[in-house]
Amino acid sequence: MPWRLVIRPDGARLAINDLDGNILFWDVARWCAISSVQAPECAGMAFSPDGTLFAAACLTGRAIVWDADSGRVVHTIELEAGSSCLDVAFHPDGQILAVTTWGSRLLRFSLREGRLVTPLVGPAAGARSAIFNPSGDLLTVTRFGFLALGVEDGERVFRHEVDNDFYGSNVVFSPDGHFLAWGEPEGTVGIWGLDPDP
Repeated sequence: MPWRLVIRPDGARLAINDLDGNILFWDVARWCAISSVQAPECAGMAFSPDGTLFAAACLTGRAIVWDADSGRVVHTIELEAGSSCLDVAFHPDGQILAVTTWGSRLLRFSLREGRLVTPLVGPAAGARSAIFNPSGDLLTVTRFGFLALGVEDGERVFRHEVDNDFYGSNVVFSPDGHFLAWGEPEGTVGIWGLDPDP
């Protein structure tokens, strides 16, 4: 049974995972499966901006990065026992992978150097999903609402909270990065404007 689906930025490939730990890559033009990889207890997936890499976050405390064409594992990020990875997001320049966890740490992995760099501090209870804005200077994570953080200094730029411990939605930025949208628990969509740089 399909669990989650993401699409490569050029629209040519889909990645679909199931509850058995399989991630299937699907050719959109031919409408057929072309390859698969394994990611037990996968909770989040993402393609890199150029489509050459694919990453998955696993509840087993591991984030895995593959070559999207060959299926070869390029990087594996292992957390300490008892930790879980919930989501992954590529920075727009393709050099940093953000990984959310159940804790307050928002991990940043340098794909060029192959190592973790200084983490950011997110919500105390962890973050379910993550997305960078188009310019890459903000990282937005969701849990009981959403939190926007400055990527360079970790400053909390904006926080929107909802009074529902079980509700989850995703943030989506407009293509120009001037607006973001969030699904509210009552079924409406909130839209926020972001101040442009002075």
